[in-house]
Amino acid sequence: MGKSAQIPLYTWLPDAMAGPTPVSALIHAATMVTAGIYMVIRSNVLFTLAPTTLEVIAVIGLATALLAATIGIFQNDIKKVLAYSTVSQLGYMFLGLGVMAYSSSMFHVITHAFFKALLFLGPAA
Repeated sequence: MGKSAQIPLYTWLPDAMAGPTPVSALIHAATMVTAGIYMVIRSNVLFTLAPTTLEVIAVIGLATALLAATIGIFQNDIKKVLAYSTVSQLGYMFLGLGVMAYSSSMFHVITHAFFKALLFLGPAA
């Protein structure tokens, strides 16, 4: 939950945006935030056998998605908006994991990584 910026540990990701843009792109798109989701997907057999744990994952994912989206709406800095957008999307991925949509969550991880990386690599107007 901490590595994937879920409630109550979601504040590290927006704070990490103070770094240079290539570092921010790496944090958002690739390795850092997807480790927790990948771990749950890889060990889905164990999580499927624990329905209470899946319920907790789903509730925390939904709460994170809604809270981060709400906070992101009121941000003025574009990097903070992108950070809270990423936290919100990670919440949706965890919600998918909590309802046993493992392949859909993996697809969301991959597409989010590509689109967020391209967003950071795009030209600044």
